Amino acid sequence: MSGICVFSVLVDVQGNPHDVQLVKAAAEEVSAKQRSAVQSLDQKGLEAVRQYRFQPATLHGKAVLYRVKTEVLIESTSGDGSGAGR
Repeated sequence: MSGICVFSVLVDVQGNPHDVQLVKAAAEEVSAKQRSAVQSLDQKGLEAVRQYRFQPATLHGKAVLYRVKTEVLIESTSGDGSGAGR
């Protein structure tokens, strides 16, 4: 199972993420039957983005806060070694 999540992130002057918001959930693109399973992918994406480090933006040579949107592709395997779900 896989899905693409889109997040909005406020990046501070050191390149650290803050105020990470889910803009588009992977669960939006699947059937209602699969939605609960895919929602866990959205959570994994959120956890990953909170660990990102960004290149700080600069204005007139000084680092500044900025907001960026980023897409995250999350892929999940079945975990049974069979390759199912890949």
